[in-house]
Amino acid sequence: MASVPDALTLKRNRDLVGIENRPWTRRALLALLCLPLLAGLLNAFGQRPTKTEASVAPASLSVYAPKRVRGGLYYESRRNLDRNRITFDEVAAAAREQQLESVDKVKWVLETNGRISIVPKQ
Repeated sequence: MASVPDALTLKRNRDLVGIENRPWTRRALLALLCLPLLAGLLNAFGQRPTKTEASVAPASLSVYAPKRVRGGLYYESRRNLDRNRITFDEVAAAAREQQLESVDKVKWVLETNGRISIVPKQ
């Protein structure tokens, strides 16, 4: 059988004599190390995105992004703009793009992608 190394003693290393057993101290130190992780999960650093909405009569806007951001990181945000009506200036601009002289002689249709399609009246 191998002999015990000179640096180890049975009294100190096996029986733990002289070493105080403080499990609550170790648990408290571990809890202090875990506090920043818990704060991050509870959105204390502002990384979790939130939805913000604003609306007026012609349109409504919603933004899904973090309220606060830290430097050095990339962020993704989603913006959604819903238009409830089209102004006369937008129709006139679309008619000018298609070289039409008067807006009175056309009818228009709003397509699903948000572009105005101009159709001459028959």
